[in-house]
Amino acid sequence: MPAETSNLSDSDKDIFKELAEQGHSSAQCRLGELYYKGGEGVPRDFVKAYAWLTVAANKSGKARKMRDDVSHFLIAEQLTEARELAAQLRKQISEEKEQEAEWAVERTMWWGCCIVPLIIVLVILLVGGIISWLSYT
Repeated sequence: MPAETSNLSDSDKDIFKELAEQGHSSAQCRLGELYYKGGEGVPRDFVKAYAWLTVAANKSGKARKMRDDVSHFLIAEQLTEARELAAQLRKQISEEKEQEAEWAVERTMWWGCCIVPLIIVLVILLVGGIISWLSYT
């Protein structure tokens, strides 16, 4: 991802948000930065900035520093709101990752119990057919 972008399109902002919601820390940091600095079609929002930067802070020193910078612009009530939002975002992200993991397990089990045996049967039938054909010729 580029360090600086200018005049982000709505689709670019949506992509950042979608990636951030999927747990990508660089997108979380960039989204927090967009809310922190404002501009580029994104309104300045210190509460959202603090929340997204908090979510990204475990994996990014840049996010931690920006979050600490943002905190100076928040009054106590806003800081509480931002922390609650960060907790909601973390919960949402972890639930989505949990659902993805469940789907991965189900796909693996489906392949293991259905598709692989079917492929084996088809290979056996194909080999049997080839052998039968060769014995007739």
